[in-house]
Amino acid sequence: MSIALIPGSFDPFTLGHVDLVERAARLFDRVVVAVMVNGEKSGTGGGCFTFAEREALAAASLSHLPNVEVISDSGLLVELAQRIGATTLVKGVRGTGDFDYEYNLARINRRLPPTVETLLLPADSAYDHISATMVRDLLRHGRSPEAYLHPAVAALLKTWGKIS
Repeated sequence: MSIALIPGSFDPFTLGHVDLVERAARLFDRVVVAVMVNGEKSGTGGGCFTFAEREALAAASLSHLPNVEVISDSGLLVELAQRIGATTLVKGVRGTGDFDYEYNLARINRRLPPTVETLLLPADSAYDHISATMVRDLLRHGRSPEAYLHPAVAALLKTWGKIS
């Protein structure tokens, strides 16, 4: 059975993330989406959502995919991959900046356990302008980001009072 791991901070889970997971779900028998702590991002204004909220938003967005599971983890990514039996890390890239960053991480991760490969998937052009940072900025300024979110995420955000 081929198992892929898609890690991210997912703060929040956007339509771009949904597209990435749907594409991976066609390529692998099982896909595990891991809501992770990203120490690099903690100093950039902080997130809008708790760990539990981010996991709930991802799960709501992906409930239509039977071979996808959502978990959360705060450990080392490659150790998580080994624990769940994943042989591939799937990362989405929106442009050259994302590619350069993810390429360097892939080189490092490849040396930790050489049994885990990284697959970089270019974002679909319909979603390559969407970022979780942009969605958070819209929320902080009282604007609705619904056009960039799965309807289930928008519904949860309304329930939680994050958007009206």
